[in-house]
Amino acid sequence: MVVRLATSRWILRFAQDDREIIQKPTANFRDPASDFRPPASPLRPPIFAFRSLLAGLSLLTFNLGATSTSAAPVDLGEKLAYVRLEHLPADVPALVAGWVAPSLIVDLRHAAGELPKDLDDDLPVRARYEPLFALVGPATPGGVLAYLRERAPGIITIGPAATTDPRPDLPIAVTPEADRRAYEAFAAGRSLDSLINEKVTKPRFDEAELVREHANGTDGADAPEGAAAPVESPRSNVEGPGGPVESRTSSVEGQNAPDTNGTPSAAPPTAPTTPSANHPPSSTFDPPGAEGSAKAARPSTTPAPAPPPPVDTVLQRAVQLHRALLALGRLPRG
Repeated sequence: MVVRLATSRWILRFAQDDREIIQKPTANFRDPASDFRPPASPLRPPIFAFRSLLAGLSLLTFNLGATSTSAAPVDLGEKLAYVRLEHLPADVPALVAGWVAPSLIVDLRHAAGELPKDLDDDLPVRARYEPLFALVGPATPGGVLAYLRERAPGIITIGPAATTDPRPDLPIAVTPEADRRAYEAFAAGRSLDSLINEKVTKPRFDEAELVREHANGTDGADAPEGAAAPVESPRSNVEGPGGPVESRTSSVEGQNAPDTNGTPSAAPPTAPTTPSANHPPSSTFDPPGAEGSAKAARPSTTPAPAPPPPVDTVLQRAVQLHRALLALGRLPRG
């Protein structure tokens, strides 16, 4: 009997210890005074969990696709950043990210929308030695430009000369069509470096090339077809009593010049020209250069050269102005 009671107490003690061990982790996260309660509803079936996950991924993909890819700040070197604003207020994060750059270019030529009203904390007032170059056009929202003028006292507006509202501080002589084509080239995948740095190709013609052409006898290879070579009349310098005397002889003078006996010499007779099979008579007179004109009138089979790549002249002028201010010491380098 005593053995049974001792065994029962031993079993009850271990059961109580096991219960405390199981409930101890729960006591760290729940109120000890509250009783454990089972969940009000069972776990969701797997099909509902999969549908919720699929809906969340679809929403995330939609938001990523709606984000403007051209709104990310682009580093142009020398602490100069470029931000393009097209869809507002969706592109505001890009403006906030590029606002910390010492020098900033904000492209507002084709911006649509307005800025939110609570951006004063995200866009602090810039110092005057931190220039802001605003690229403007006829489609630039006036409210956005006015707000940037308040936040950046050193703002400089640059745009095509045809833009009247707003009137740019630095007008650029470029047509609206060319400016639009260069603006869309960046969205099509061209880099800003290719739109700013214009590549000028010209033939190299140095002293070595001149020597090579002279040695090969191709000095007059570039002369146009049909151009007559200049003919110089023969000259002879005769020493007279007062110095050298220049005399010119012509074909007429040669015909009537006296011979050694003092009698004028007659011109040699010319043989009459008779038509032959190789040289048929011609009823019309061909002026000099007619053959070259006929060749020029023929349609050329050479393909037309490809149009030059577009150059963003407005953006190029903003970068050049920044480099000039930097070279003149108007902007801090540190």
